[in-house]
Amino acid sequence: MLGAGSLVALGVGVTIGAGLFSLTGVAAGSNAGPAVLISFVLAAVACAFAGLCYGELAGMIPAAGSAYVYAYAALGELAGWIIGWDLVLEYTVGASAVSVSWARYMRSLLDGWGIHLSPRLTASPFEVVWAWPVASPSMASPTCLPSSSSWYYPCCSCAGFRNRRG
Repeated sequence: MLGAGSLVALGVGVTIGAGLFSLTGVAAGSNAGPAVLISFVLAAVACAFAGLCYGELAGMIPAAGSAYVYAYAALGELAGWIIGWDLVLEYTVGASAVSVSWARYMRSLLDGWGIHLSPRLTASPFEVVWAWPVASPSMASPTCLPSSSSWYYPCCSCAGFRNRRG
């Protein structure tokens, strides 16, 4: 059973997202430099306002279901349906971005140990399509490392939930 602390940590983790860990070095190194701190403060203010909005909506509409329930109650069934499927798309794109980022970190770690993987195993699907010519069918194979990470963690979560119940 999740307690209040676990639920708050889960909410903060979902709000912040994994982009914080995958793009911080790039943003600080090539774009903003030391001013990246100002970017984080502005993003924190925006997240706080979003959290306040969700808190207000949760107080007015005390039902589980996140943005889907709020849109359904305020704007009707069509808006709720659109928002619900938009959330599915959002989480899918977010999970794929996290898995590609994880693959890059893993490739960097293995390179530091002297283990060099083929770019076919660690490249994102967009890198495969745009970086290599279409005439190379071997490069059009599915990427292994990002795909495995995007399946590994949900499977572990489901196994953990099953073990908690029984």
